[in-house]
Amino acid sequence: MLHVSNGYALSSLIAANVFTIYGFVFLGWDITTIIVAYWFENLIVLLFSLLKLKKIERSSNTAVQNKDSTFFIIFFGGFSLVHGLVLFAIFYFSGYQNLGINVSDLSIIIGTLLASHGISYVTNFLLSKEYEKFDASFNAIFTPFKRVIFTHVMVIVFLPDVINSLASAGETATFVDLLPAILLLTFKTTFDAYFHISEHRKPGEKGLFYKFIEVNLNLRKKIAPYTVGTVFEKVFNSELTDQHNSFRDTGGSSRTETVTSANGSVKTTTTTVWTSQSDL
Repeated sequence: MLHVSNGYALSSLIAANVFTIYGFVFLGWDITTIIVAYWFENLIVLLFSLLKLKKIERSSNTAVQNKDSTFFIIFFGGFSLVHGLVLFAIFYFSGYQNLGINVSDLSIIIGTLLASHGISYVTNFLLSKEYEKFDASFNAIFTPFKRVIFTHVMVIVFLPDVINSLASAGETATFVDLLPAILLLTFKTTFDAYFHISEHRKPGEKGLFYKFIEVNLNLRKKIAPYTVGTVFEKVFNSELTDQHNSFRDTGGSSRTETVTSANGSVKTTTTTVWTSQSDL
């Protein structure tokens, strides 16, 4: 079974993202507000990564090198800046009219994301003592950024299609018009959960892909005797056996022929003829 150090963290991550999808579909949250909230998630990850560095420093009695912390802040700060500019350009040049941001909705989304990362930090990093497997280095807190970078690049790639779909629908958007945005938010949630599980699995434990292959192979072994081909073969063989027994039970006769060749060798052939009930 795949190890997750604390199920509350994964549950809170999924709940925060699903709540955002719910707000978009049923509460009328605008896609602009949601995407901006996702950008703020960069700063949330940055905050908890710095907290992790400080905790590692205290627990290992090893000072975090200034160059690591500085490079870390510059690197992710630069990524966040470029990320924000790209998002602004996508919205601006797409002609999407509703560029306003609802501060109330934005606060709610950021609050749920902050709570999700906070729960993960407390339950996984502190209570489960994940900090003990890291040294005080930049590599210790780089893992979460693989998830952030991948998911946000995916959002950037598909966002133009989402905006075009919403812009063409206008105020009369149907569920079909909302579907591209719903799929985008769903994919973001799925990748978030996948990378979260990969990040918090035990050292040396196989990843989700290998676990899936193992489960699939084991399942195939268990259901192999019940597949359509196997069942058909068993039924076919059973019917042949029953038919043979039926003919055998009605009786039969055998005939033996002996043939002597010119060189004196003898060949004996025995033929058994079964008599069916209808022939009696």
